[in-house]
Amino acid sequence: MKTIVIAIILIVMFILAIALGAQNEQLVSVNYLVAQQELRLSWLMAGCFIAGVLVAFMSIALYYFKQSFERSKLKRKVSKQQVTIEKLQNQNLKV
Repeated sequence: MKTIVIAIILIVMFILAIALGAQNEQLVSVNYLVAQQELRLSWLMAGCFIAGVLVAFMSIALYYFKQSFERSKLKRKVSKQQVTIEKLQNQNLKV
């Protein structure tokens, strides 16, 4: 059910994007640092959207890898502490 709802939402968003692109056929001037180019507004909007998605994806991936590294570091620390606890418990039993 969840995947159907997500698919419907994506289809509606895609249709809206096509409708917006069809309405925005005007040419706009884009000034780069070293050049200038005339683009259709719909292509410029699509390019900015894709760039935003890529930046968001890279940010999320960086956060995920950072959390994954921290989790593995903490797991190693816990396993070392468990070994230390077991050694201390064994020493107390011998005494």
